[in-house]
Amino acid sequence: MVSRRLLTILIAAFACLAVAFALLLSMSALVDALGDELGATVLRWVACGCGLLVAVDLILLLVALGLNAIYDPPHGDSHHAARQPREPQDRTGAP
Repeated sequence: MVSRRLLTILIAAFACLAVAFALLLSMSALVDALGDELGATVLRWVACGCGLLVAVDLILLLVALGLNAIYDPPHGDSHHAARQPREPQDRTGAP
């Protein structure tokens, strides 16, 4: 079973990397429009690396969720139907 902390980290990393990818790509276009071709190229390559990290993060998240689905016991209605209802307890202390 994959820990909840790992899933949280992967989801947070996806959100941060996706925003960073979009910002870097838009900054690259802005710098290119201002006439700095070298800066635009560097930002584009950094955005490309960030996009690759987004893809790797999504693959890891998919694998982690798949492992969770395989190793977790089912939580359906049949699981709860197997339990017997508890009898109410007498609060007076009499047997």
